[in-house]
Amino acid sequence: MTTPRRRTGPAVRAATLLLMVCILSVTAAPAAAQSPATGVLAGVVTEAGGEPLSDALVTMTSAGTGLSRQATTDRDGSYRFAFAQPGEYHLFIERIGYTPAQVEGVRLGAGGNVRLVTTLASSGGAAMTVDTMMLALPPATGFGTAEQVAAAAYRTPATSAPALRHALPDLAVRSSRMAGDGAADGLPGSFSAVTVDGTVFRPARHPLFPAGGLATSPLPLQGIATADVVSSATDVEWGRAGGAFLTTTSRTGGTSPVLEGQASFGSGAISPSGAIDGGSGTSLLGSVAWSGPVLGDSARAAVGVTFRRLEMPMTAAWNGSDAGIPLTEAYNGDVGAHASPEPAPENAVAGFASFDWRINASHALSGSLHLGSATTVPAAGGAAVAPGAGSIAGSGLAAGAYGSGLFTGGTFAASSATDLVGGTALRSRLSRSMDNELRVSYTWSERDTDVASTLPATYLAFDGLALGGNNSAARSSESVVTVSDALHLQRGAVSGKLGVELSRSSHTHEYRAGAGGRYWYGSAADLLAGNGAFMRTEGAAGRAAWGTPRPAGFIQAVINAGGGLEVLLGGRAERETLPDDVRPDTAWLRLTGISNAGAPASDWLLSPRVGMRWDVQQDGRFIVSAAGGLWYDRVDPLLLAEWQMDNGAATVRRAVGDVTWAEPGTIGGTTATRLTVLAPGFVPPRTTRAAGGISYAASPVTTVSLGGTARRTVNLPRRRDLNLLPVPATRDQYGSGVFGTLVQHGGLVVAEPGSSRSFDTYDEVAGITGDGWSEHWGIDVGVEHEIITALAITGRYSFSDTRDNWMGARSGGWTVAPPRGFEGSAGWVDGTSDFDVPHRLVTAATYTAPGGILVQGLYRFESGLPFTPGFRAGVDADGDGFAGNEAAFVDPDLPGMAEIIADWSCLGTAAGRVIGRNTCRTGAVHSLDLGVGMEVFRRGGRSAAVRLELFDLLESRHRAPDTALYLIDPDGDLVHDAAARTVHLPLMANPDFGQPLPQRHAGRMLRLGVALNW
Repeated sequence: MTTPRRRTGPAVRAATLLLMVCILSVTAAPAAAQSPATGVLAGVVTEAGGEPLSDALVTMTSAGTGLSRQATTDRDGSYRFAFAQPGEYHLFIERIGYTPAQVEGVRLGAGGNVRLVTTLASSGGAAMTVDTMMLALPPATGFGTAEQVAAAAYRTPATSAPALRHALPDLAVRSSRMAGDGAADGLPGSFSAVTVDGTVFRPARHPLFPAGGLATSPLPLQGIATADVVSSATDVEWGRAGGAFLTTTSRTGGTSPVLEGQASFGSGAISPSGAIDGGSGTSLLGSVAWSGPVLGDSARAAVGVTFRRLEMPMTAAWNGSDAGIPLTEAYNGDVGAHASPEPAPENAVAGFASFDWRINASHALSGSLHLGSATTVPAAGGAAVAPGAGSIAGSGLAAGAYGSGLFTGGTFAASSATDLVGGTALRSRLSRSMDNELRVSYTWSERDTDVASTLPATYLAFDGLALGGNNSAARSSESVVTVSDALHLQRGAVSGKLGVELSRSSHTHEYRAGAGGRYWYGSAADLLAGNGAFMRTEGAAGRAAWGTPRPAGFIQAVINAGGGLEVLLGGRAERETLPDDVRPDTAWLRLTGISNAGAPASDWLLSPRVGMRWDVQQDGRFIVSAAGGLWYDRVDPLLLAEWQMDNGAATVRRAVGDVTWAEPGTIGGTTATRLTVLAPGFVPPRTTRAAGGISYAASPVTTVSLGGTARRTVNLPRRRDLNLLPVPATRDQYGSGVFGTLVQHGGLVVAEPGSSRSFDTYDEVAGITGDGWSEHWGIDVGVEHEIITALAITGRYSFSDTRDNWMGARSGGWTVAPPRGFEGSAGWVDGTSDFDVPHRLVTAATYTAPGGILVQGLYRFESGLPFTPGFRAGVDADGDGFAGNEAAFVDPDLPGMAEIIADWSCLGTAAGRVIGRNTCRTGAVHSLDLGVGMEVFRRGGRSAAVRLELFDLLESRHRAPDTALYLIDPDGDLVHDAAARTVHLPLMANPDFGQPLPQRHAGRMLRLGVALNW
């Protein structure tokens, strides 16, 4: 491979260094203490004529905890509260001879900076009244664009919004920018990160289900106080992720002790519909938490634990198909048990602990620990799922080839997910103009899957059925230790910070893709006759373990230019070192001159950042902001694991024809070595992003906002088979290239093993290049309206467009090789992204009805998922040895196609040519959750409430479609014409094209509960 090494250009380096020198020159003397975990609440107090008032006492009180801090204004009337915890605050400002002022509704987000101008009226003597202002300001979250997702709505059991799991993913669905798995701004969830009190956390991804991401995290909502989705994290301390950040802060204790708990039980009895064909899920949820003061009045603490059990029914994979009857009869009840839609119980235990200790006037220590563990154990026999047509699960060549996010491939495994996030921060006031923040954190995440099935993963292409599943264990774990120190300085109108960050991540991956073997047959009759295809990876159990140090340095200045305008200039430099102990394959090196063991050299990654924030009226009501810069992500750990494990030590056995089911010892076939190679100059993905927004508090109860984002990400990993024949051996009836020798077995078409390879001693040699790119732009509008005594409603709509050349992006982008020969086709190189969601609307409402009844609702609308028409799992129509990357020609003259084209406009526009990637799209998705609560007891500070929750009332979640446009006609014949070098495939239109495949989810569910505050 000749991919050139990508290095930071000299111009970018020079500009970044010059920027750092300029920042150093203006911050040589003492910074407003603002970090990603906290914010700054500052302002100026004046009298009626505009003259500053010194010696005014300003008291800042948290609306959530009741905790207060005080400051006295300087000669210029200014005051500042550094390291303020995110949340809502009230300010009380007083001075002798003036009427006190109380400012309510001041909201501060993580990394935010609120500046207020308050005028005190002369009282002419003793003040008998208080001037009260209800601001309801837009939440201040720094220079980046952010969306508040109301974590506080889940904190108090008596008033908690409906949440099925009460885990971190419940926050993501409240955002119009982020999907439930963390995907945001057109990038997968693996690019997004969670922060807890400033600690960056990225959940481990399972090698068999790499698209899981945030959606699998069991971290509890119970200990979260605030949350925002930040899509342009401009502050230089934000690093180690190229996508969006779900930023959260921990719940802390208040001024008095509080003990609270809740218990609820739910059933899916209201779920009979087309989405659930059988079985009924249940839900059990219980939690208890305590918060309050400790060590007198100097410290606060909070601690809690949550338990949940959720049974998720599986739709019957066979859907009453007659094709399953002969299998059940031939193998007694063994096969039938794997087709039953029995619930799969998910048990989870999660907890949190936090503390905040003001040691003295100059030092404060805080810390938190959040952890959760969830285990899913399918019922005896498990539950089968249908094969997603065109799914990448067909090849078994890639480490991540068994999970596209839409397909899991047979029986669900007993699996577990464990996450832990802990951190502590020491914040010190060194002088009036100098602060320091020392932070230490540790995160750990693991995803583990046991052997799922005694039956091997098996696919019946023509029947569209699957049985069995993963019969080899897999495990991924990741831990990160981070130490950082930031010195905050201030001189006049310039505030800044500089610091260092030292982190080291440790990774362990244990699995062997395809080690349990996989079978493909055209139909149940072919399975019974032993006529199909087989693949299995053989060799020692795969294991990769390595550590990655990532040192970083950062520097930043915020210049107050006057008139409410602030400008941010900053830079971040970080370095990532890749593992270098890969076993060299000398035979491949002799054949091709390409080494599989050369680790790309590490390099310093420079990230300049700029931002602007203009408080137009200098009262916090009308804010204009803009931000931009560079962000670097890490190299995908699953990719690095495959690179290390596919080092020539494993072989792939393939057999076509005489394949006796579930007896791999009797199968001969051929074996060939599997290998993965990283291209020279392989570097982490780099994102260039610009964002801006306007927010305006139109009244004390109404806020509107408008925002926009433009992003381009490069250096994305893409796959190419280095051992594929350089030119097609033949062509099909539509002129598309066919590389191997195709053979037909009923409704199955595959390539003869080795027929598509340049070197028959090797199977696929996966060359991973960094030439992928993704572009995204989007705009969003939001409205927040709150009438405290009656109604609070928020709504946000996003419109966006995402394009890329990143086939298979939902499973990492490097797990699927694009069809060879279509590199120059605009529909494939520059096409709709897997993450293109043009429309997304989220609306949350809370209504306090007469009698104290609290009604809450969350409605979400999304565009359907894009997909590429193709063939059923196991059908290798282009003979490249990889089933699932075929480009389908839309033949309007094929019997049955006219009816399908009439139903799918995406096919009509592509009639008579090869259809582009992600040309079609499923229907839009609507979801609605409701909650009703009523207080039934109150005495003093003690209360009890009953709650009713209704989940997924519209039952319209994303459902994976049958993407097979064509089936192989089992009664037709595959015709080779040696003279013309063509092959004619016996195709027939799939009448079920686009229909939803079975899935696993809870369906409509009702849950009743009781909540206590003591």
